[in-house]
Amino acid sequence: MTHKKPMVSIGMPVYNGEKYLRTALDSLLAQTHRHFCLIISDNASTDGTEAICRAYLERDPRVVYFRQPRNIGAAGNFQFTLDQANAEFFMWAAHDDYWAPRFVEEALKLLEDPAVGFAFPSFRLKSIRYGIFRTIPADVFKCIEAPIRDHRVLGFCNLHHSSHKCNLVYSVFRRSILKSALAKQDVSNDGLLSMAILDLARGRLMQKALFAKRYEYLWPGFWKKLWVKRAKLDQFAQIRDASFAKAQGLFPEYAEELEHMRSSYHYNNRNRQYRIIEH
Repeated sequence: MTHKKPMVSIGMPVYNGEKYLRTALDSLLAQTHRHFCLIISDNASTDGTEAICRAYLERDPRVVYFRQPRNIGAAGNFQFTLDQANAEFFMWAAHDDYWAPRFVEEALKLLEDPAVGFAFPSFRLKSIRYGIFRTIPADVFKCIEAPIRDHRVLGFCNLHHSSHKCNLVYSVFRRSILKSALAKQDVSNDGLLSMAILDLARGRLMQKALFAKRYEYLWPGFWKKLWVKRAKLDQFAQIRDASFAKAQGLFPEYAEELEHMRSSYHYNNRNRQYRIIEH
């Protein structure tokens, strides 16, 4: 069969996801762009995940299901789904998220421009239990569209983690771009992987928040705390320093700028545009 639009591979790594898996699968299989393959990798789940996946496998020929004989870790499971893909375009899909019906179709429209390496979804953060949500303004991530590499990489790094900027890994990618970035940084640190992606290609912002990053209760950063336990601050500082040290190793040409950001990056430090340093 000849498809009018490029085929997409969707990789869904899952472990013990029975609670919200059906909603995620239903939203993907309801996409208006129907020419895709949904690759599910079950990371040796111990709940009802396998039964759910096998039911969808029987129901829809676009579903491919793998069950790992042992748990290979989250990063390994993400990588496995990509390794099984063969389409020009690829996206990861978490087992508890939601995509509006036109998500894939709108992403592919942006990727018709050969100069664009990925389509980044504007998104909502949503509490499943409480039904509340917050939409992060798309313009916060405008740096990903910059034609100049420095502006993309440093602009992204300058965003506070409370922007949930690492949802960039849930973009729709040219598969070749993502594979090249993963040769530099694996998905165990999605912030550094995002920087590696931006080092290689510019993206385009999708509008209308067609993607919902869902959390069972409240998303990280829901409360801007005026007082934080010392142990929490120490843990944050350790993670921050380790990530920036790794970033300086990956991008030595930006060592000075990265150190300036690191020294200015605090737990609750952000402005309305979520920037660490205001230019």
